[in-house]
Amino acid sequence: MTFRDIHLDEYRHIECKSIEAFEVNNVFSNGEHFLKFIYLNIRSFNKNFDSFIAYLQGSNVIWDVIMLGETWLGDDTAGIQLEGYRVFKTSGWRNRNDGVLVYVREGVSVNECRQMELAHVYGLSIDISFQGKNINLLSVYRTHDSDLDEFTEALHNYYNSFNINSFCILMGDINANILQADNKTERYLDMLYENGFMSGIDKYTRVQGNSKSCIDHIFVRHETCDSLKTAVVMTDVTDHFSIVLEISFPRINSSKKEDKYIDKKTLHELISKCDWSNVTSSQDINSSCNLFFSTLDEFICKSYKNRKSSNRKVKLKPWMTDGLLRSIRERDKISKQLRNQPFNQQLKNYYITYRNHLNSLIKRTKIQYYKSKIFVSKNNPKLFWQTVNEISGKRKNKDPFPLDQYTSGKTYLEDKRKQVADEFNNYFSNTPYIL
Repeated sequence: MTFRDIHLDEYRHIECKSIEAFEVNNVFSNGEHFLKFIYLNIRSFNKNFDSFIAYLQGSNVIWDVIMLGETWLGDDTAGIQLEGYRVFKTSGWRNRNDGVLVYVREGVSVNECRQMELAHVYGLSIDISFQGKNINLLSVYRTHDSDLDEFTEALHNYYNSFNINSFCILMGDINANILQADNKTERYLDMLYENGFMSGIDKYTRVQGNSKSCIDHIFVRHETCDSLKTAVVMTDVTDHFSIVLEISFPRINSSKKEDKYIDKKTLHELISKCDWSNVTSSQDINSSCNLFFSTLDEFICKSYKNRKSSNRKVKLKPWMTDGLLRSIRERDKISKQLRNQPFNQQLKNYYITYRNHLNSLIKRTKIQYYKSKIFVSKNNPKLFWQTVNEISGKRKNKDPFPLDQYTSGKTYLEDKRKQVADEFNNYFSNTPYIL
């Protein structure tokens, strides 16, 4: 006898939608009180990442956390950076197909990121702070050759280390079909339900021919499911669909003053058009100074403007073009037609030809962009190396080495020679975005 029954399952499920890739803009919202997660089994980062990012760029949704499983990266870190995001990567793997990447938007606070090994299943545990809430996100990919019972036990021990009321999210490809659960899958579900989790996905997430399964999961432990929204998004990047979670937080009426800045153009115009004769003609130096500063303060007050927080999307990759985005939307529409007409061989052949041509076009566009950029920078070493670093995945460390701590004027502190050498080694051997 298992812990589950059909009535309890209904209570433990978040209402899940199954939507087309191009419908995501109509379902999910942008705004400061929304936190949005998306996960995809990428089935080789180097093969499919550009196509996936092109899809994300084509939608108007700003994703706060992007998770990728089955990255096939190993120790490779070339080109994994993403504009506007911090990236975290697993450094251990069970086989060559393993690996998890997590991108967290720079506007979201990351308190800690830890690599987890749960019975030979590797993942990332990330503590996030958002709208005053502390959230633990566990993103994993469980390979086929690992034991589900052992993983379930390790996962149980992991969540036992948290308070039962803590806000926790589990997202990933678990390779356990929860729509046709066997004994091991039942035990996995029982453990999560016993630990207070709700299931966010109850639709097929992987379709391959006549085979359909729900092996990509979202489980959430939260006070209420009213503020949660989940969906299976029928992206056409791999044979897995994307799974999406949106959390809405109550709007906070802040008593803080609006974020303002001084508009330098307005201030310059006010100063340049001002008649300063009353300041320069005064014979009393104190009076002149007081009049000057009071006038300047008045102009500064008039130059203040509210700083608008923009929801405009950052361009995730510089080589992305509007033509590619239109072609991706067209591919997704053809894919939908094919799912509605699975035996239409003519439509299937057209779809395969269109998809393969688009994948080649994405690769050619990216290559041509960087070829042109390198050609332009051939006489500019600084620009050339910036381009090389962009291609290879390196980026400038925003936190400079604290050299001042180890020097006193021009006199070097002899007793810290070894410490400085160690600090230099640690600083320059570790990039800021790799675990």
